[in-house]
Amino acid sequence: MAAVLLAVTGYVATAWALARRRRSWRKVVIDGQPVWLAAATGPAVIGALRPSIVVPEWSLTLPPAQRGLMLEHERQHVRARDPLLLQSAALIGVLMPWNFVAWWLVRRLRLAVELDCDARVLAAGRDSRAYGNLLLDVCERRLRSGVLLAPALFERTSSLTRRIMAMHAHRPRFVGARVTLGIAAALAVVFLACDMPSPEAVAPDGTNQATKRMYGEVQTVVGPAPDVKGMVSRYFPAVARGEGGPTILFIVKAATGAVVLTEAKPAGEGGPMKRPGGAPTVEDRGSVRERTAAGELEKRATTGTELHVAEVRPAGSAEHKVVLLKTPSARPPALPSGVGALQPNDIATVDVSKHAPGTLAPNAVSIVTIVLKPGAAAPTPTTR
Repeated sequence: MAAVLLAVTGYVATAWALARRRRSWRKVVIDGQPVWLAAATGPAVIGALRPSIVVPEWSLTLPPAQRGLMLEHERQHVRARDPLLLQSAALIGVLMPWNFVAWWLVRRLRLAVELDCDARVLAAGRDSRAYGNLLLDVCERRLRSGVLLAPALFERTSSLTRRIMAMHAHRPRFVGARVTLGIAAALAVVFLACDMPSPEAVAPDGTNQATKRMYGEVQTVVGPAPDVKGMVSRYFPAVARGEGGPTILFIVKAATGAVVLTEAKPAGEGGPMKRPGGAPTVEDRGSVRERTAAGELEKRATTGTELHVAEVRPAGSAEHKVVLLKTPSARPPALPSGVGALQPNDIATVDVSKHAPGTLAPNAVSIVTIVLKPGAAAPTPTTR
């Protein structure tokens, strides 16, 4: 904002200085063209919406042919409304004064406007040699730089060579080779762009960026990945050594991230999975058996289960079916005692990850990470 205010202040100061200088100019007619006659300003066109031509007093000493070329150049600027174009481009630079590319483009635009105006003047059949001599005379006699942000017959010495060379048509060499190389370079850029890895493959946090774009931004901040292998070695040294076979590891964390409880359970231990502090989530169902002709029920009971029989008659059918429901009876709990004692309302998140043998331990390991809500009653903290 400070840079913009400074640039706008400079722009306004320049316009105010031009208005002060304009008070000393005289309105005259030269070769049938109304112009402003200034002491040492111009030749140029001022005013974006109502452009006017301003010429210096020394232009009256020029030969009539050269003075006619000078006035025609400025008339072409007025007809093409070049002052409005240059003022609009300059305002973009003023609003982004830190953008050097924008200012470079404005400078290139000013040169392009002058080159285009030169081409229009010469298109009417005027002598290019005489026009080039006029540019040299203006360069030699100019006492003050042209009006800022206004098209002028001559602005910078550095553009003089470009403008004179542009008056003589010349065919560039090796046009075919240049076009071929340009097409090859464009195809190479397209190939490299298509071959670049997608953001999902290079995401530093390992998350799926495509899922984020589909379902919205993730509100939580993803930090560095925890040292899972180090946690297994620290809290479960026996598992890290490969004892006991595949294991399910339970890690309970407080809301602050501190580990407050760690328990392990062999992966093959039976029993339905329970929610912490709750009952089994789903009851096991037995098979559907047809009623025999003698009306006897074929049963295959499992040790430690109670069998409940339910008769099912599909709608519009006389066929009877029997559903056997198996309910656990005195089975061992599915969760370790400490984790099973947790209350569901105290749990914020539960994350389950599976790791192949040799990744974290010699045997396969599943890790269940439970994060408690703030203020939840945590079990006895781990002493390791």
